[in-house]
Amino acid sequence: MIDHYDAFISYRHSEQDILVAGRIQSDLEHFHIPSKIRKATGKKRIDRIFLDKDELGAASNLSSDISEALDKSEHLIVICSTATKESSWVTKEIEYFLRNHTLSQVTTVLVNGEPEDVIPDILQYMEKTITASDGSVHTVRIPQEPLSCDYRLPRRKAKKEELPRLASKLLGCSYDELMNRRRTFMIRRLAIIVSLIMAAILAFDAYLLYSHITIRKSLESSLRNQSIYLANEALDVLDNDQRKLALQLALEAVPKNADDSRPVTPQAIRALTASTLSYTPQDVFSIQDIWSYSMPDKITNDNYRLSSTGKALAAWDKSGNIRVWDTETHAVLFSLDKLNDLNGITFLSDDRLLVLTLDKITAYRLSDGSCLWEKTAPTSTFASSDKVTFSDNSLLFATKDLKLIRLNPDDGSEIAIYKLPAVNNETIMSVSSLQISPDNQSIAVKIFKDVASSLILIYDISNGLF
Repeated sequence: MIDHYDAFISYRHSEQDILVAGRIQSDLEHFHIPSKIRKATGKKRIDRIFLDKDELGAASNLSSDISEALDKSEHLIVICSTATKESSWVTKEIEYFLRNHTLSQVTTVLVNGEPEDVIPDILQYMEKTITASDGSVHTVRIPQEPLSCDYRLPRRKAKKEELPRLASKLLGCSYDELMNRRRTFMIRRLAIIVSLIMAAILAFDAYLLYSHITIRKSLESSLRNQSIYLANEALDVLDNDQRKLALQLALEAVPKNADDSRPVTPQAIRALTASTLSYTPQDVFSIQDIWSYSMPDKITNDNYRLSSTGKALAAWDKSGNIRVWDTETHAVLFSLDKLNDLNGITFLSDDRLLVLTLDKITAYRLSDGSCLWEKTAPTSTFASSDKVTFSDNSLLFATKDLKLIRLNPDDGSEIAIYKLPAVNNETIMSVSSLQISPDNQSIAVKIFKDVASSLILIYDISNGLF
């Protein structure tokens, strides 16, 4: 049996009043009391709020149950709306409560309307009998101001600002103290929540990092195992004289470029070395090459060229002999012997070779050895075999009389001649190191005046200026 109520809620049984009364009951019974307020008041929670709808049902008069609940209630909460004054029972409940309690224990809650219109008169005025100096007795009405909580505010704002006002009355502490303690509690709770969120984020980041490392290790292990498997397969097919397939498998077992994460394994290197037939050990102390290419005379400096695809190798020796080999079959594709004033050779493609002497450039087709075209130096001799290629595949050569000749690679026809300026009327020993800008609008030329002296000229094709 309940022998105490923190508060009795008196209200008119209209839709809006019932809604507000129910919210207040629930919010008060779940109201968090800060620890310092609990210690000061001795109240750990607001234990019980009497609401006749939930407890006993709507009463038509002040029954013994209602009267008993009012007697056991420490505070009275009156829900005030435009419907309140229509209820005589709200007034009766207030009158009964004030028989054993003071007005300071009554709190009004404004639901709608203005205070002077909705608060019952018994709470706005107190009748007092006074005796005048002449002995006459008069009854006067003294205005009163009961504590009111404004629930006309939006639901969230009323719960945040007005509910603590009501709770402070029931707890016997000041509103400001309660709000300060609640703010402190909210800040601490927010800090705990933020800490938990940060801890969760850090834990998640650590999990992602761990997962990334695990996945990366798994990937590396998988690629390593795959590389070893491909290398072993390459060696197996190589034993069956399938060298081309063995080479393809060996190439798949090694990284393709710097961005490839596949590890380099000893098995893959061994398979690649074996399938390319790069080395044949004769004994434990020596290693010799599988094949070699020979020239009639000595090859000096870097007098050899490899085609862009690597399918053809060309070389020339000090006696002016030229040889071109197929790098797969090692057969001689093309040869010229004892050319006078040979200046160098260069590939146009796997099947086309340029041969430069001091006074002319000749293009040959390697497949049949035929001469495709020939270009004679216009006024002087060509400086070297150095050439550069424009984006349209046209060729650029330098002559010793400070001219740059641009040729069509298909027929050797002259596209343009760019004249370089004289350099202080000094003798030019050589012109080399041609470079074309990415936009094909400028040419850089390195000019040697003597062995120890050189300079670089930049020629603007669009305006012909240096």
